[in-house]
Amino acid sequence: MSEIIITDEKGYGLDQLALIRRLTLYDVYCMKKGIEEGDYDYVASISEQGKKGYETYTNGELYCEWRDCEAGFWGMIEREEAPYELEDDPIFNEAKEETRFADARDQHLIRQNLNKATGGR
Repeated sequence: MSEIIITDEKGYGLDQLALIRRLTLYDVYCMKKGIEEGDYDYVASISEQGKKGYETYTNGELYCEWRDCEAGFWGMIEREEAPYELEDDPIFNEAKEETRFADARDQHLIRQNLNKATGGR
């Protein structure tokens, strides 16, 4: 098992790979949102100055980077604005579990009254 670098505000222990994936997701979100709003400063700064890849960060640098953007990351998640899902991240798996149970409840209701669900046929 990988070393847990930080526990996020929701209580999930994050190792190096999980932090890298979340930080990358948030970067993509920030780029996409900036472009959609006509603000190209972030993307332009990366082109002009470059950007050190998260895989080259020390655990301490990852920790600091996460602390700087954690509130924005959770805002993105709460608004359901993530540009893609991280398959192995528990926050996305948790949402799928909630959806699956909601669907199961719906299926139960449909089975209870199939005629009503199919328009009386």
